[in-house]
Amino acid sequence: MDIQTALSNLPPPNPVLEPAYWDDPDASEGTRRPSASSRGSARASLAVSAGNRFRMMHVESSLEYKWAVVFDGLLKPLHLVEQPDVVEYIDFDGFRRTHRFDFYLQTVSRRRLVEIKPAVKVRKYNLEPKFNHIAAQVSADRADEVILLTDEDLCPDAVYNAQLLRSSRRYPAWDIENDILAAARGADGIVRIRRLIETAGAEIASGFVAVLSLIDRGLLLVQDEGRITHRSRVAAAEVFPIRKAY
Repeated sequence: MDIQTALSNLPPPNPVLEPAYWDDPDASEGTRRPSASSRGSARASLAVSAGNRFRMMHVESSLEYKWAVVFDGLLKPLHLVEQPDVVEYIDFDGFRRTHRFDFYLQTVSRRRLVEIKPAVKVRKYNLEPKFNHIAAQVSADRADEVILLTDEDLCPDAVYNAQLLRSSRRYPAWDIENDILAAARGADGIVRIRRLIETAGAEIASGFVAVLSLIDRGLLLVQDEGRITHRSRVAAAEVFPIRKAY
């Protein structure tokens, strides 16, 4: 049985477990909600866990959705908000304008205003000079960096891994996590996930979810590029120090 099939056969999270590990998400903090429908793009909502609490986020394209998943799943932001307050700028013709970015993203190292656009549109309308022009006028009190991201910047493996790590947050902490972490600390450096699960005496599906949870919390560090699978190699964070925050 492959990993994805095994995961799909796990019992659903039980909301009556004590202590509760899932609460209804808070409302979105975005200053503008996308219109309910559009002929040109998708509409979607997702729960993000920035700041150690779940909150709803509304996006207006599949590309925005994927980037939101990556931000939430891999960067562990302190604050992530869609449709933040507008910024004011002077355009190339000297007129005062406003622009609303797609995301405000705050990590441990910096604050970013993020614009998400399809690469084909960026090239067709030559949007990069415009965003560079806006970025130069953004106050340092508002953000440390303004970035423009496209579908060409989005790695499919990053989306896949972010989805895996986000899915592990739906489950409570399991006792097997302690056994897996102990096995990782006792291993001689780097060890494959399947071997780690077997050493801990865990069932492959629940063991894999436990490993994902430990990775998500920074207690295990993935040592390989690409998608996280049972063949990926990991090491305990105490053995291999956590890499510099992104």
